[in-house]
Amino acid sequence: MARVSIEPVTKSLREMLAAKVNVNIYMFYGGTNFGFTAGANEAGPGRFVPDITSYDYDAPLDESGDPTPKYFAIRKVISEFFPMPNVPIPRPARKMSLPSVVLKPVDSLLNKMLLSAIGSLAINARDPLTFEAMNQYSGLVLYEAVLPSGLKTDPIKLTVENIHDKGYVYVDTTYVGTLSRQNAINT
Repeated sequence: MARVSIEPVTKSLREMLAAKVNVNIYMFYGGTNFGFTAGANEAGPGRFVPDITSYDYDAPLDESGDPTPKYFAIRKVISEFFPMPNVPIPRPARKMSLPSVVLKPVDSLLNKMLLSAIGSLAINARDPLTFEAMNQYSGLVLYEAVLPSGLKTDPIKLTVENIHDKGYVYVDTTYVGTLSRQNAINT
């Protein structure tokens, strides 16, 4: 995640306020995104970088709303141009100490009983459909193909163009590889 040191931020802010221009600070406070909506940054082929669910982004207020050294530096610069309100800055929020969580596998996503319990929609198509074509906003989609019994399989290279974002490839229930937009792996 990109970090910008305090000095260039305060220097730019001071120059903008001296020029009497409008200022918008993005992100001013951090946050957390849950689910599959963290987003990503695209910088060309093989340079797709998914974001973590933290939306801290080196913000003046961190994810828990606590002021950072950058916050105090920005506040000091603003006070050079505007009167500051006589309002105390809240103390950092108390934090909890939580024990580590140990995760253990429960079942395979390829288990037919589990699949029928978590999803019931099956779409038959000649070619794999995109999430958009299935009106699937986010989440996971299982693509399956049954190969003809007489098909020559010595060797066959699987190529998936325009993978978004990752594909885990199994033959029957055996994992054989990962397709990745982030790492430009499509075979």
